[in-house]
Amino acid sequence: MELRINPPDALSTLACLNQCFPGWGDQQFFHWAYQRAMPAQPAPDYLVLSESGADIAGSGINYRQVLLPHGGAVTAGIMTGSWTLPAARGRGCFSRMIEESIRLTADRGGALLLAFVTEDNPSCRQLLKAGAASFPTSYLSWRPGAASPAGHHDLRPVANIPQHLFQRWLQTKTGFAHFEYPSLEAWCSQITRRPTNIMSLQRADDFAVMEEKGDTYRLLAYLESETEKPIDFVARLRNYAAQNSKGLFIFSSEPEFSQSAIEDGFVHRPGFITAHVADWRRLADALRHTAHEGASHTALADHTSPWFLGHWRLQSGDRM
Repeated sequence: MELRINPPDALSTLACLNQCFPGWGDQQFFHWAYQRAMPAQPAPDYLVLSESGADIAGSGINYRQVLLPHGGAVTAGIMTGSWTLPAARGRGCFSRMIEESIRLTADRGGALLLAFVTEDNPSCRQLLKAGAASFPTSYLSWRPGAASPAGHHDLRPVANIPQHLFQRWLQTKTGFAHFEYPSLEAWCSQITRRPTNIMSLQRADDFAVMEEKGDTYRLLAYLESETEKPIDFVARLRNYAAQNSKGLFIFSSEPEFSQSAIEDGFVHRPGFITAHVADWRRLADALRHTAHEGASHTALADHTSPWFLGHWRLQSGDRM
């Protein structure tokens, strides 16, 4: 097998991506995902594995600044859109991608390699087999039906999310591991300016940013009102989707929010944020830890370990 990094013909794998993930996206979305760097971060990388001249597997790496609960910061590579054609599965392609992604992230100045997976995904098993730490997440979905509610939602379309609400959104991340957005412009580049059908909705002091994907709304980012219970906020989002005869998908790393969605009738698929260390010394410096070598990647999720990263607060739009 031959591994190529950032080959000039990477776009030729778009058909493979859509074969493995139906409806993944078009050329414009491919360029947005793999050729758009976040401020002060390396440009994305794209890996392609081929055999006898035919592409059989691929994966992207997007680089983000992770802010840790106690003030440290590291660059993290995020495995994005990893695919293996059916005929090549079970031959170690994804394991090779994990190894190369860790190495490449370290070469780019990163300390962590992250991935987002559902518990039932074969990629999850491979990441955990490779020693990754795991942080529980929830993939939540709701479908309209004959008994779908027709409740009130009070959400109105807006052209842009106001600066003061963006600042309050940032404040909700304090004390958690999260991705840095140095400005509203950087946040919009990731969340609201995607080459897809995006709608921004606001209600007084809360907001939601949705992406329309076929018959489903995907909640990219949200801010709950400080005076409203999570279950009431979830119900507003569901009512908005029901009014438009759409399903609703929510990714959450927050147990209370996830439980509220489950109580509101959402189907729950457990998932994980997985983490490997790409450079122990860089991570030690960010954690203000004196040891510069770690024993196991799993220590990152152990709250009794000095390598503990903290609890994550991420939303669906942060992932891709």
